[in-house]
Amino acid sequence: MESKELINKLDSFKSLTKEHEDGLLFCSRIGQGLRNHTSYDKLAKYVRWFWKYHIRPHFFQEEKILLPHLPGDHPFRDKLKNDHTEILELMHAIDRDAELFDLEMLAKFIEVHIQWEEKDLFPFFTKNLPAGQLAEIEKNLDNHDIDCKEDWKDEFWLSGITNPK
Repeated sequence: MESKELINKLDSFKSLTKEHEDGLLFCSRIGQGLRNHTSYDKLAKYVRWFWKYHIRPHFFQEEKILLPHLPGDHPFRDKLKNDHTEILELMHAIDRDAELFDLEMLAKFIEVHIQWEEKDLFPFFTKNLPAGQLAEIEKNLDNHDIDCKEDWKDEFWLSGITNPK
């Protein structure tokens, strides 16, 4: 495949890749917040906000737009759904009672999941789907662009030491 054709195919996932960049920044901010001794309650509020405005709509896009293009018995289908379920369970645990372990696990799991999608899932699609299907995916993703209506104001990841929970 020529490099121009490959770049065009990878463009099909540019909106998800941008959202993945936001996801990696989220993970970094959780880690920095923990190093700054930000209260677990404050971190839990940030996690809830990010879930509502970023992760939940992102998962919706992946499951409604990408999954139909994976064969029913393909292991990537199960991995995508299982990873999303694991992340949701960590979100619920943090929502009930934010603890260091769950916050660390959430950030690490999301980071690993994003790396898997970028390294394995998206290249699978670009190698195995015809250009027309990739164009359909790109169009559908562009029609469901994640637009956060509310900004997170508290930049706890920049602040000095605060009281832990």
